[in-house]
Amino acid sequence: MHLHRATPTKHETRSATFRRQVAPIARYGRASPIRSSAQNDEARDRLQLWRAYGSTIRRVLRFVRFVLLTVMTLLALGLVIAVGTPETGPLEKAVAALAIVAVVAAAGPVRRIGSAT
Repeated sequence: MHLHRATPTKHETRSATFRRQVAPIARYGRASPIRSSAQNDEARDRLQLWRAYGSTIRRVLRFVRFVLLTVMTLLALGLVIAVGTPETGPLEKAVAALAIVAVVAAAGPVRRIGSAT
């Protein structure tokens, strides 16, 4: 049995309103013939603002991902050099090896920062 709410939640109402205002332009690249030109202009402006804001967020997230992966790469490289150095003791080599594994394991989630899924 599927239960439905009598009234939509605030999020559902806002989401439906946004889809109604932006969907025709997003799908067809033009305004809906049912609305007035003022409503179409407003919907087009909202869509452009949404696209610009979304691209800025994606750009910042890509930069953060790049910086984190660069730092992690340099850290892993330094740890590999530390493991290979003869002056490093066996306990230090074990700790460095575990740190290398941790950095490589953390690189997977960092790689997904800013991606769609």
